[in-house]
Amino acid sequence: MLGLTEMSEIKTQLAEEAEIDRQAGEAQPVPVQPTTSQNSTQPVPQQGSSILDRIIREFGVSAAYAQAATRKDEMSVTLQPGEATEIKLTMSKGAKATYEWTAQGGGVNYDIHADGDGGKTTSYKKGRAEPTDSGELEAAFDGKHGWFWRNRTSGPVTVTLKTSGAYSDIKRMM
Repeated sequence: MLGLTEMSEIKTQLAEEAEIDRQAGEAQPVPVQPTTSQNSTQPVPQQGSSILDRIIREFGVSAAYAQAATRKDEMSVTLQPGEATEIKLTMSKGAKATYEWTAQGGGVNYDIHADGDGGKTTSYKKGRAEPTDSGELEAAFDGKHGWFWRNRTSGPVTVTLKTSGAYSDIKRMM
């Protein structure tokens, strides 16, 4: 992994090279020295005709991977009778996350909803006395998207939420 200082130096070097190319009026590829892959002692040739391609190579991340990066989480919360909780994912508009939750000890009332900047809100799905639910959540806008559960039974209920997808954070809100 490159550190922030190394990334800054690469960015500065690339900007200088781009300016030299611009001044020379040439749109030729920037020459790159071969590197060695971690699994081989043979040089891996690097080709590229744009600064963006070189940046992607230097940081070792492809554009497709960066957009498709996912995370996985699992959280459990025990709710006493009458108690509620809320768990939210931080998501960008159009991002998707799959989820599955189960309630051990009884069914729970739930509301899958979202809150965004400027007072934006939406409700995706609701249920009463449900023991489980699963599906895919697609963010309608940038913001916090997630689940509210309330235990209306006479005993404790443990809700376990499993998520996987394109979100930057998961947090118990209450």
